[in-house]
Amino acid sequence: MSACIAQQGEIVSLSENVGMEIDAKENLFYDIFPEIIGFENAQFYEVNMDLYVVRISVIDYSRQKLIRKKFNFREFYELQKYVDDQPILTDEAKQNVGIDLAFLRGDEILKTIKTGAGIKIKRKKGLRLTGTFLNYEDHQLTMKTLLGERTISIYNIKKIFIRESIVENTSWKPYIFGFTAFLGVGIIEYWNENQSYRSEIKWFNRASGAVVGLFFAPKLYRKINVIFSPVKSYSLSAIKH
Repeated sequence: MSACIAQQGEIVSLSENVGMEIDAKENLFYDIFPEIIGFENAQFYEVNMDLYVVRISVIDYSRQKLIRKKFNFREFYELQKYVDDQPILTDEAKQNVGIDLAFLRGDEILKTIKTGAGIKIKRKKGLRLTGTFLNYEDHQLTMKTLLGERTISIYNIKKIFIRESIVENTSWKPYIFGFTAFLGVGIIEYWNENQSYRSEIKWFNRASGAVVGLFFAPKLYRKINVIFSPVKSYSLSAIKH
């Protein structure tokens, strides 16, 4: 019966402040349905003089669901007055409403990831996965991990971290190479102090320590660049605000 009610009624505006359809940012700004997690949009229908039905679209792990709630005239009027008494949410002000709405466009976000980008996925079920993005098709994301290729459904992604490229900070290179060489010499020097080597052997060991340290420098240099390269994160599951 409730499924038919909304179809029979006429769409009405809750308030001039929100128009005929309440979107996610309007809902957050006016605090209309604070209890609804994953709110996408809502419309009110007037069934008769004392019955209003609101149809609320909710996104839960990239799946759309519909929720229907009933209001009598007094409840609808009180909610209407509550919204009317608040300031108008302008288009400019909408840009500043602090809410992560990535969960509303998960499919769109995954389609824009470039092949080869580094990603980390926090799943709804299972451990986190880290690797390289390969492709996304038919709501399935494929990535390369240390254990081989893995395919994850968008409906199982709670949050995704994307590192599109590695920014190389060349100014760090001399410091990193110098540090690893110094560290290698320092370790060998500690060894020398505990051994009865001749002077020339100690110097040979110091040189060897510097070479070994420089051998690891490129790996450390790349690792540091990866760590400090920008990462974008998107929550594909709604959270309560």
